[in-house]
Amino acid sequence: MREVQKSRRVADLSILLKDTPLTYYWMGFLIADGHFAKLTRIKLTVAPKDKKHLEKFARFIHYTAKIKRDGLGIRVQSQNADIVPLICKKFNIVSNKTEHPCRFTFKRSDLFLAALIGFIDGDGCIKKQYKRNDAYITIKCHKSWVNTFRYFDSRVKQISGIESKALVKDAEYGVITWSRNLLIQWLKKQAIRMQLPILTRKWDKIDLNYISRQDIGKQRSIKIYNLRKKGNAIKDIAKQLGISYAGVYLALQRRKECL
Repeated sequence: MREVQKSRRVADLSILLKDTPLTYYWMGFLIADGHFAKLTRIKLTVAPKDKKHLEKFARFIHYTAKIKRDGLGIRVQSQNADIVPLICKKFNIVSNKTEHPCRFTFKRSDLFLAALIGFIDGDGCIKKQYKRNDAYITIKCHKSWVNTFRYFDSRVKQISGIESKALVKDAEYGVITWSRNLLIQWLKKQAIRMQLPILTRKWDKIDLNYISRQDIGKQRSIKIYNLRKKGNAIKDIAKQLGISYAGVYLALQRRKECL
């Protein structure tokens, strides 16, 4: 019976057990948008506009069946009673994953980031700031995901080394929002570095060449601090950087440095 079942399989789901950034990207996407029926079948349904993305996933799992219509969307699905339970155990996936957060606490930073980026592509939203060129990233889920969102925030900060605090809301829904331009650009760079098949309609909204006013201020503050540490007088720093004496003084005061 197992041999007959094996011959009818339309995909190689064992690839989803591999510890590679590409696998973890797709697992992040599946955790967000996929359905694990009775923990033996995986189904992924997307909007027709994301057909190319679904085709990438189909190629990744060596899908041999046709992509079919599913209501207003299109889907691929495959069953494997041996492999899917192992995937669910590894990522702590239950059938009702909407209200039961899955596992993202992976030791390897690249695997965590890949899974997070896949999750953003599935459940996240990337938009331009109002009347600005920089973007922000928001994920909205069931409120049971709030602690997982707080973990996202602390882990991203720890890996990137970028000083940024995400806004996490715990109300009717759980919401996390990253708005620091430098951090958002860093996330996109990680996706590019790992050659992840990100949704361009989302990530193209992030301009890697844009420097926000906040980041310009941070860079200027670092320069002021370094010049002051070298013994430069405040008036000399102001002249060198082309800003006011008060501007230098306030920047140093914010950093609580000795004047």
